[in-house]
Amino acid sequence: MKIGGHVYTGEVQEIKKAETKYQKAKKANKGAAKITARPRDAGNFKITLNIPGNAESVCRLEYEQLLERKLGKYENVLMIDPGQIVDDLKVNVHIKESHPLSGIYVQPLRSITGVLNENQLDLITTIKHDEAEAWISYSPDSSEQRNISEYGVEGQFVVQYDVKDASDIQVSGEYFVQYFSPRDLPVISKNILFVLDTSGSMAEHRQNIAKLQQLKEAMLTMLDGLREGDWFNILRFSHAVLRFRRAPVRVNPEVIQKAKQFVTEMEADGSTDIHSALMEGIDQLGVGEALNIIFFLSDGIPNVGVTDSKQIRDNVLAAQPRNFSIHALGFGDNADMLFLKKLASENRGVATKIYTDIDAALQMKQFYDSIDAPLLTDVSVKYPETEVLSASLTRSRFPTYQNGSELMIAGKLSQSASGKLEAVVAGTSADGPVSFHLVGETEDNNTVKAHYIERIWAYQSVQDTLKKKDVTEDKEEWNQLQQLALNMSIKYNFVIPGLTAMVVVEADNKEELINDSNSLQDRSYQADASASKNSKLHGRRHSVDSDPHFIVKMMGAEKAICFTIDGSAGDVMQLVSDKQNGIYVNGYIISVPQQKHQKKARTYFGSIAIAVGGYQMQFTPHGIKTNSGMQLRWKKHSGLSLSNLHMTIGYNRNATISIGDGVRFLVLKHRRVKHQASYMGFYILQGQGLSNTTHGVLGQLYHRTVNVNIRSKKNVNVQLGTKALMTTSGRKVKVKARIRRDDHLKKKVPCWEVRNDGKGLLDGVLQDYKRPCLLCFG
Repeated sequence: MKIGGHVYTGEVQEIKKAETKYQKAKKANKGAAKITARPRDAGNFKITLNIPGNAESVCRLEYEQLLERKLGKYENVLMIDPGQIVDDLKVNVHIKESHPLSGIYVQPLRSITGVLNENQLDLITTIKHDEAEAWISYSPDSSEQRNISEYGVEGQFVVQYDVKDASDIQVSGEYFVQYFSPRDLPVISKNILFVLDTSGSMAEHRQNIAKLQQLKEAMLTMLDGLREGDWFNILRFSHAVLRFRRAPVRVNPEVIQKAKQFVTEMEADGSTDIHSALMEGIDQLGVGEALNIIFFLSDGIPNVGVTDSKQIRDNVLAAQPRNFSIHALGFGDNADMLFLKKLASENRGVATKIYTDIDAALQMKQFYDSIDAPLLTDVSVKYPETEVLSASLTRSRFPTYQNGSELMIAGKLSQSASGKLEAVVAGTSADGPVSFHLVGETEDNNTVKAHYIERIWAYQSVQDTLKKKDVTEDKEEWNQLQQLALNMSIKYNFVIPGLTAMVVVEADNKEELINDSNSLQDRSYQADASASKNSKLHGRRHSVDSDPHFIVKMMGAEKAICFTIDGSAGDVMQLVSDKQNGIYVNGYIISVPQQKHQKKARTYFGSIAIAVGGYQMQFTPHGIKTNSGMQLRWKKHSGLSLSNLHMTIGYNRNATISIGDGVRFLVLKHRRVKHQASYMGFYILQGQGLSNTTHGVLGQLYHRTVNVNIRSKKNVNVQLGTKALMTTSGRKVKVKARIRRDDHLKKKVPCWEVRNDGKGLLDGVLQDYKRPCLLCFG
């Protein structure tokens, strides 16, 4: 949040504390913002602002969203609602996957609630793509916006896509994530019982439509989706239970037509006897080999018959003849969602809330579609005990796997992990027991990917913890789970509905920016929308750290390429020079006294300077200063925001600098240790946005390709000290297999070492890269 030329970065807090902090700031007439997640869609946020009189404020919200595969596709939704015709409206979506893409679709504009607008024309978009990457752009002119409405574009911009054969295991850093989505399995036939609440409260109107009418609309479409080979029955209940048939019947056109008539004639009246409805539904389970499912919907609480929710759940568990699933839908705010969540959890199902909006029928249909096509039952995922810390695993057992969905498991590797992780997925298909074997190998030198995999694990762990909290009967355990989810959400900066919120408050002293020691926002993102279902992001990383050791991951080589520059104290090296985009990075070399056991004095980068256009930033162990006069401290979580430049200082003495579309740098401050000075490290986390003419010690290597040959074999596993011949830019360079420490990953990594200050790898000679001063760019 930018107020009066100062930038304040938000911090995530427990939701009540965040509200108190915001209200206190509002009462003091300070600039402040509070961001909460909407419970219906965690990807949508509510922003509450307080802007002092005669002040101007700019808010920038950057967020991550984990895309889940549903009904055979991933979906990225962007809300567009400027409230007016916009002269220059642009929406850009970038998709990057590690598997080939399979279909990219831009849906007609949806309404705010997600319903397809009537008579909505297809959006005029531009789609460019290659095998695993796509770019979608939407830039309607004024007349096109008026064709949508007098207020211009209003609704959800939806991009859908899928990938081919997405089952894999990704391992990087200390964590892993597995995706499992098998295709081409036969659908298991089901015996589904629709147990529907038609008590008097279902006659209530929302959005000028009765809840019962919305239920009818949903049921008519669900009945059309039943497959030949399925069995079904419909039980409607209020104070009594009425059945469509005395027992489940096979699906055929004639019986479906009669079932629709039964649904159409349903009326809302009477009380709510949930217990009798569930018990009668259980009596109708067990048809042949079909998978037994109860689709239960209610808008209230039991008020006749057995009314104690715990007793109802106990009786259901005692009565079930075999494993079956209860999927429970709570319609509206009066439904007892806590009871429904426990009921579903105890009976191999899931519970969801149906919001009383105009799209309620669509919500019911979408939920039904998510359970309509089971391919596997009793799915379990197992890993070698020597490779994975079992206590760290997210959910690894699932009652079913549905067609078009995706199972996701994440965990932490053990200290004895070999770098190769195997998984065995077992389950039962329509044809009997099956198993799948997957293997993933550690990706070294990929800090960005390791960062995102850890965050996926943390997010999934929070979600699993909250689900356990919802169903526990033990108050002490409930408190422990609540605190565990809260602590992890704060640590990883997750804004979770009902649990945490982000708050930004203008500081009293404008030179002291907001302190956020608990934040993990050592990252920054593109201004355009970026969609990825997982951590399959840009994998090449270029860095210089320590003595100064350069480690670069180049196209064409599985191992990194490493080299050391033996500069002298006072030398300034040009690390990046992109004249086309006006991006420059220089490093100033310092040294420490030579120790007896050393052949020469150690050298480090004591300062890093970055220039973007005319804006300059200087990073030293003491802090960060800019040519505009701003000074920032490493101990303060803060940042700055310009039109195409955004910087945040993270909790661990690091600064992430994002420049335009596709350039992201990381600067690290290292603490002083024995016989060393505090020094700086520089990393290129993302460099696609650098021009092909970029030069400098690191910059010239980002778009460069190398070829490493070992006895005519390329990039095979080799022993330490193995010699090879590397070819790059028409030059042949001798290299040797070495190990170098990566100070960001905090571990040693294998690499091909180039000797003599990178001679042969770098263009020209070392003198070509020296600059007369730290702030001498160009």
